[in-house]
Amino acid sequence: RAKTPLAATGALPGKDKDKDRDKATGGGNRSQAPGKRTPPTPKAKARTSNGQRGLEAEIDAAEVALRAVEDALSDPSAWATPEVTARSTARHEAARQRVAELYSRWEAVAG
Repeated sequence: RAKTPLAATGALPGKDKDKDRDKATGGGNRSQAPGKRTPPTPKAKARTSNGQRGLEAEIDAAEVALRAVEDALSDPSAWATPEVTARSTARHEAARQRVAELYSRWEAVAG
Protein backbone atom coordinates (compact mmCIF):
# COMPACT_ATOMS: atom_id res chain seq x y z
CA ARG A 1 0.00 0.00 0.00
CA ALA A 2 1.37 3.39 -0.96
CA LYS A 3 1.94 5.96 1.72
CA THR A 4 -0.44 8.89 1.68
CA PRO A 5 1.20 12.33 1.85
CA LEU A 6 0.40 14.23 5.04
CA ALA A 7 -1.35 16.93 3.02
CA ALA A 8 -3.82 14.37 1.66
CA THR A 9 -4.82 13.37 5.17
CA GLY A 10 -5.42 16.94 6.25
CA ALA A 11 -2.61 16.70 8.81
CA LEU A 12 -0.68 19.76 7.61
CA PRO A 13 -0.79 22.76 9.91
CA GLY A 14 -2.58 25.87 8.78
CA LYS A 15 -6.02 26.95 7.80
CA ASP A 16 -5.78 26.01 4.12
CA LYS A 17 -5.72 22.24 4.55
CA ASP A 18 -7.89 21.69 1.47
CA LYS A 19 -5.53 23.75 -0.71
CA ASP A 20 -2.51 21.97 0.70
CA ARG A 21 -4.16 18.58 0.14
CA ASP A 22 -5.05 19.47 -3.44
CA LYS A 23 -1.48 20.61 -4.15
CA ALA A 24 -0.04 17.40 -2.71
CA THR A 25 -2.46 15.14 -4.59
CA GLY A 26 -2.35 16.93 -7.92
CA GLY A 27 -5.50 18.98 -7.60
CA GLY A 28 -8.00 16.56 -6.17
CA ASN A 29 -10.58 14.69 -8.22
CA ARG A 30 -9.64 15.19 -11.87
CA SER A 31 -12.93 13.78 -13.14
CA GLN A 32 -14.73 16.97 -12.13
CA ALA A 33 -14.26 20.59 -13.01
CA PRO A 34 -13.04 22.73 -10.11
CA GLY A 35 -15.84 23.79 -7.79
CA LYS A 36 -18.27 21.11 -8.99
CA ARG A 37 -19.99 18.76 -6.60
CA THR A 38 -20.23 15.03 -6.98
CA PRO A 39 -23.44 14.29 -8.88
CA PRO A 40 -26.20 12.85 -6.71
CA THR A 41 -27.15 9.21 -6.94
CA PRO A 42 -30.28 8.48 -9.02
CA LYS A 43 -32.39 7.95 -5.87
CA ALA A 44 -31.14 11.18 -4.27
CA LYS A 45 -31.71 13.00 -7.55
CA ALA A 46 -35.28 11.69 -7.74
CA ARG A 47 -35.98 12.78 -4.16
CA THR A 48 -34.55 16.23 -4.90
CA SER A 49 -36.49 16.51 -8.15
CA ASN A 50 -39.73 15.46 -6.48
CA GLY A 51 -39.07 17.87 -3.63
CA GLN A 52 -38.31 20.68 -6.07
CA ARG A 53 -41.42 19.97 -8.12
CA GLY A 54 -43.57 19.98 -5.00
CA LEU A 55 -42.05 23.26 -3.84
CA GLU A 56 -42.45 24.78 -7.30
CA ALA A 57 -46.14 23.92 -7.21
CA GLU A 58 -46.43 25.48 -3.74
CA ILE A 59 -44.59 28.58 -4.96
CA ASP A 60 -46.94 28.90 -7.94
CA ALA A 61 -49.96 28.64 -5.66
CA ALA A 62 -48.51 31.15 -3.18
CA GLU A 63 -47.76 33.61 -5.98
CA VAL A 64 -51.34 33.26 -7.28
CA ALA A 65 -52.63 33.90 -3.75
CA LEU A 66 -50.36 36.95 -3.42
CA ARG A 67 -51.64 38.37 -6.72
CA ALA A 68 -55.22 37.79 -5.56
CA VAL A 69 -54.53 39.71 -2.34
CA GLU A 70 -52.86 42.50 -4.30
CA ASP A 71 -55.83 42.67 -6.68
CA ALA A 72 -58.20 42.88 -3.71
CA LEU A 73 -56.06 45.62 -2.20
CA SER A 74 -56.41 47.71 -5.34
CA ASP A 75 -60.04 48.27 -4.31
CA PRO A 76 -60.32 51.50 -2.29
CA SER A 77 -62.64 49.78 0.19
CA ALA A 78 -59.63 47.73 1.37
CA TRP A 79 -58.33 50.97 2.88
CA ALA A 80 -61.62 52.49 4.07
CA THR A 81 -60.99 52.40 7.83
CA PRO A 82 -57.94 51.91 10.05
CA GLU A 83 -59.20 48.44 11.06
CA VAL A 84 -59.72 47.34 7.45
CA THR A 85 -56.34 48.83 6.51
CA ALA A 86 -54.64 46.84 9.28
CA ARG A 87 -56.30 43.59 8.13
CA SER A 88 -55.41 44.31 4.49
CA THR A 89 -51.81 45.06 5.38
CA ALA A 90 -51.54 41.89 7.49
CA ARG A 91 -53.00 39.72 4.69
CA HIS A 92 -50.58 41.22 2.17
CA GLU A 93 -47.56 40.79 4.45
CA ALA A 94 -48.50 37.17 5.25
CA ALA A 95 -48.82 36.36 1.54
CA ARG A 96 -45.47 38.03 0.76
CA GLN A 97 -43.75 36.18 3.60
CA ARG A 98 -45.17 32.86 2.42
CA VAL A 99 -43.73 33.38 -1.07
CA ALA A 100 -40.34 34.42 0.38
CA GLU A 101 -40.28 31.40 2.71
CA LEU A 102 -41.04 29.01 -0.15
CA TYR A 103 -38.32 30.52 -2.34
CA SER A 104 -35.86 30.14 0.53
CA ARG A 105 -36.81 26.47 0.93
CA TRP A 106 -36.55 25.95 -2.83
CA GLU A 107 -33.04 27.45 -2.90
CA ALA A 108 -32.00 25.10 -0.10
CA VAL A 109 -33.33 22.07 -2.01
CA ALA A 110 -31.97 23.22 -5.37
CA GLY A 111 -28.55 23.82 -3.87
